[in-house]
This record gives sequence, C-alpha cells and structure tokens, in this order.
Amino acid sequence: MKQAIYYAQLTKKANEYLSCLYDIAQTLVSFDDYDDAKMYLVKISQYKITDHVIKEKAMQDLINVQRILTGLEDRYEKEDDLQKKMSLAEKCADTYSCLDRNERSKYYYLKQLKHAQELNLNEDQMATIYSSLGSIYQDLKEWQLSIDYFRREMSCRIGLGIQADIE
Repeated sequence: MKQAIYYAQLTKKANEYLSCLYDIAQTLVSFDDYDDAKMYLVKISQYKITDHVIKEKAMQDLINVQRILTGLEDRYEKEDDLQKKMSLAEKCADTYSCLDRNERSKYYYLKQLKHAQELNLNEDQMATIYSSLGSIYQDLKEWQLSIDYFRREMSCRIGLGIQADIE
C-alpha cells in the first residue's frame, strides 16, 4: 500500500493520488479494518485540491465507517424495543450496503424482516423491506431470491396481501 501511495504521489496528479487512497480505504473496509479505512478516508476529506466525486464518496463512506466504529451493531444487539430494533437492523443493513458489504447487509435486512413480521406491519411497510431484500439479493446475484422478494413487494403494493404471489 505504501508503494502504491508513493507512486501515486510521484504523478503529481491529485485525482490519481486520491483515487489510490480511496481504493486502499475500500480494500481495508472489505477486510473489516474500519480504523485504518477511516484514516485514509479522513485524508481524502481533508485534501485541499480534490475531485468532488471522490471526496463525496469518501465522505459518505466515512460516515458509514464511523457508524460501525461507534457501535451501531452493538446498539442493535442490546436493544429490547422491537420497533427500535427493527429500525437499527435497517440502519445496519443500509450502512453495509453502502460499503458494498452485501452479505452483511443481507443478514440485517433479514433481521429487519423478522422483526417486521413480529410487529405485524402493514403492506406498505412490508413492501419497502421486500424491495430492499430484492435489491440486495440482486447485488449478490441470487436471482431467484431477488425475483421472489420483488414479487412479494409487488403483491403488497397492488393490495394482494403479503402472502399473495403474482405471476
């Protein structure tokens, strides 16, 4: 990593240097090394001459990494109120989804679904959860499950009920 940064600095092109830092941060996130990833994301956010696209992505990732580091998952695990627990599960899922940690995101969307079913939410609320699951399964290239959840979403949205299936 240090060598990559060194060569990126030699180019004297800010975009290449920042892109290198961003790639390193993404690699660290993929290995759950959030503390070091945060360090690189902070470097990008503090860089004076910067590509706004890279800076915006880095800032969003920094927010998500900070959520993880401040114990978002711990708050979910400790929460007793089912409504709040469901909301925290969604926040965990969305956070991991933004970081392209799709397996971890799926885990929390499924937790959200479980809590929603326990709370007996209305069809509109269930449709949103089914849509999220359909999208995450699509990202994971699990096509049949993606289709199944998108069908459930459509069933809810057109008023056929949660258990209905549309062809």
